[in-house]
Amino acid sequence: MAGTVIPVLEDAIDSSLSLAASMDSRGFGRRGSLSKPLVLGARLSSLMAVGALSVGSFALLVGQTQTLGWVLIAIGIVSSFASIRINSKSQIRTRFEPMKLQFFDALILSLSALLLIAAILGWFA
Repeated sequence: MAGTVIPVLEDAIDSSLSLAASMDSRGFGRRGSLSKPLVLGARLSSLMAVGALSVGSFALLVGQTQTLGWVLIAIGIVSSFASIRINSKSQIRTRFEPMKLQFFDALILSLSALLLIAAILGWFA
Protein backbone atom coordinates (compact mmCIF):
# COMPACT_ATOMS: atom_id res chain seq x y z
CA MET A 1 0.00 0.00 0.00
CA ALA A 2 2.84 2.39 0.82
CA GLY A 3 4.25 1.79 -2.66
CA THR A 4 1.05 3.21 -4.15
CA VAL A 5 0.11 5.94 -1.69
CA ILE A 6 3.48 7.67 -1.40
CA PRO A 7 3.95 8.32 -5.16
CA VAL A 8 0.38 9.58 -5.44
CA LEU A 9 0.87 11.97 -2.51
CA GLU A 10 4.24 13.07 -3.88
CA ASP A 11 2.68 13.84 -7.27
CA ALA A 12 -0.16 15.78 -5.61
CA ILE A 13 2.32 17.87 -3.61
CA ASP A 14 4.42 18.55 -6.72
CA SER A 15 1.32 19.63 -8.64
CA SER A 16 0.25 21.91 -5.79
CA LEU A 17 3.67 23.54 -5.61
CA SER A 18 3.79 24.12 -9.36
CA LEU A 19 0.30 25.65 -9.25
CA ALA A 20 1.35 27.92 -6.38
CA ALA A 21 4.48 28.98 -8.27
CA SER A 22 2.52 29.78 -11.43
CA MET A 23 -0.07 31.77 -9.47
CA ASP A 24 2.69 33.68 -7.70
CA SER A 25 4.35 34.54 -11.00
CA ARG A 26 1.03 35.92 -12.28
CA GLY A 27 0.61 38.15 -9.24
CA PHE A 28 -2.00 36.28 -7.22
CA GLY A 29 -1.62 36.63 -3.49
CA ARG A 30 0.17 39.96 -3.61
CA ARG A 31 -0.12 42.21 -0.64
CA GLY A 32 -0.73 45.90 -0.81
CA SER A 33 1.31 48.53 0.90
CA LEU A 34 -0.53 49.01 4.18
CA SER A 35 1.44 50.22 7.16
CA LYS A 36 1.61 48.07 10.28
CA PRO A 37 -0.77 50.31 12.27
CA LEU A 38 -3.39 50.05 9.50
CA VAL A 39 -3.02 46.26 9.37
CA LEU A 40 -3.38 46.10 13.15
CA GLY A 41 -6.41 48.42 12.99
CA ALA A 42 -8.06 46.28 10.33
CA ARG A 43 -7.48 43.11 12.33
CA LEU A 44 -8.78 44.65 15.55
CA SER A 45 -11.79 46.04 13.71
CA SER A 46 -12.56 42.60 12.28
CA LEU A 47 -12.22 40.99 15.68
CA MET A 48 -14.42 43.64 17.26
CA ALA A 49 -17.04 43.15 14.53
CA VAL A 50 -17.20 39.40 15.06
CA GLY A 51 -17.33 39.78 18.83
CA ALA A 52 -19.96 42.51 18.82
CA LEU A 53 -22.15 40.66 16.34
CA SER A 54 -21.89 37.44 18.34
CA VAL A 55 -22.65 39.00 21.71
CA GLY A 56 -25.34 41.23 20.20
CA SER A 57 -27.05 38.24 18.59
CA PHE A 58 -26.91 36.37 21.88
CA ALA A 59 -28.37 39.36 23.72
CA LEU A 60 -31.23 39.56 21.23
CA LEU A 61 -31.93 35.83 21.44
CA VAL A 62 -31.93 35.81 25.24
CA GLY A 63 -34.43 38.65 25.17
CA GLN A 64 -33.63 40.38 28.45
CA THR A 65 -31.43 43.16 27.04
CA GLN A 66 -32.90 44.18 23.70
CA THR A 67 -31.31 47.64 23.68
CA LEU A 68 -27.83 46.31 24.38
CA GLY A 69 -28.27 43.69 21.67
CA TRP A 70 -29.21 46.23 19.01
CA VAL A 71 -26.37 48.55 20.04
CA LEU A 72 -23.84 45.71 19.77
CA ILE A 73 -25.26 44.65 16.40
CA ALA A 74 -24.88 48.23 15.15
CA ILE A 75 -21.31 48.42 16.48
CA GLY A 76 -20.52 45.11 14.79
CA ILE A 77 -21.88 46.28 11.44
CA VAL A 78 -20.02 49.59 11.61
CA SER A 79 -16.74 47.95 12.58
CA SER A 80 -17.09 45.34 9.83
CA PHE A 81 -17.55 48.10 7.26
CA ALA A 82 -14.52 49.88 8.73
CA SER A 83 -12.47 46.71 8.42
CA ILE A 84 -13.55 46.21 4.81
CA ARG A 85 -12.75 49.84 4.04
CA ILE A 86 -9.25 49.60 5.54
CA ASN A 87 -8.49 46.29 3.84
CA SER A 88 -9.75 47.47 0.45
CA LYS A 89 -7.10 50.19 0.36
CA SER A 90 -4.39 47.58 0.05
CA GLN A 91 -5.98 45.54 -2.70
CA ILE A 92 -4.05 45.37 -5.93
CA ARG A 93 -6.51 44.25 -8.53
CA THR A 94 -5.55 41.71 -11.14
CA ARG A 95 -8.02 41.47 -13.98
CA PHE A 96 -9.07 38.38 -15.82
CA GLU A 97 -9.40 38.92 -19.53
CA PRO A 98 -11.18 36.02 -21.18
CA MET A 99 -10.09 34.84 -24.59
CA LYS A 100 -12.33 35.52 -27.55
CA LEU A 101 -14.56 32.74 -28.83
CA GLN A 102 -12.75 30.77 -31.54
CA PHE A 103 -14.22 28.55 -34.26
CA PHE A 104 -13.62 25.28 -32.42
CA ASP A 105 -15.09 26.72 -29.23
CA ALA A 106 -18.27 27.65 -31.10
CA LEU A 107 -18.34 24.21 -32.76
CA ILE A 108 -18.09 22.38 -29.42
CA LEU A 109 -20.69 24.68 -27.87
CA SER A 110 -23.17 24.13 -30.70
CA LEU A 111 -22.65 20.35 -30.73
CA SER A 112 -23.14 20.22 -26.96
CA ALA A 113 -26.34 22.23 -27.26
CA LEU A 114 -27.55 19.93 -30.05
CA LEU A 115 -26.87 16.84 -27.92
CA LEU A 116 -28.69 18.40 -24.97
CA ILE A 117 -31.72 19.21 -27.12
CA ALA A 118 -31.67 15.70 -28.59
CA ALA A 119 -31.57 14.17 -25.12
CA ILE A 120 -34.44 16.35 -23.92
CA LEU A 121 -36.58 15.51 -26.94
CA GLY A 122 -35.86 11.80 -26.51
CA TRP A 123 -34.10 11.17 -29.81
CA PHE A 124 -31.77 8.63 -28.16
CA ALA A 125 -34.56 6.54 -26.61
